[in-house]
Amino acid sequence: MQIVNSTLNLDTIIKQVMVVLQQIFEFNGLAISLLDEPRQNLVFQSSYHDGSWSGFNDVHWKSIVIPVTADDNFYVKTLKYNDPNYISPVTPELIERFEEHDRQLYALVPAKSILMCPLSFQGEAIGVIVFGNSKKTFELVDSDIVKIQMYLNQISNAVHNAQQYDALKTTKLQQDVRLPGEHT
Repeated sequence: MQIVNSTLNLDTIIKQVMVVLQQIFEFNGLAISLLDEPRQNLVFQSSYHDGSWSGFNDVHWKSIVIPVTADDNFYVKTLKYNDPNYISPVTPELIERFEEHDRQLYALVPAKSILMCPLSFQGEAIGVIVFGNSKKTFELVDSDIVKIQMYLNQISNAVHNAQQYDALKTTKLQQDVRLPGEHT
């Protein structure tokens, strides 16, 4: 049995879904955060953008860890309620009311419009994907958001498969390191 590198498949699926979604609304970047269940944090995983997110820095973004206890945080609300958050336009008054982590993330990418959607597998939220446009606002109606979420199922499945692949790889490595004669 041959195991396929799921990370490559995840990148391919995300890029394909991006092309389709840009026909529904105009965003110039997205970022994915996944739930770290043991630590109860949302942790940044990857981003895809057109280069216009000038202040965006993967290293800095990855250093921002959001505890799921941060109830006022838009990412956490999206995860906990397994429901999208759509903000357009992002106004100075709204920014003043942002929770600390939201302000840190907004400072990296000052988007004019934001859509956060849960990434769910079998009904359980496993992460959050955020779309933004740093150049102009985008307008969405409820039916657009429903359609977007249907496409995100492909990304959720790919993320779940990548996580399963990583767990399998870790288990295999642990078995390979056992000393001769050692039994489980």
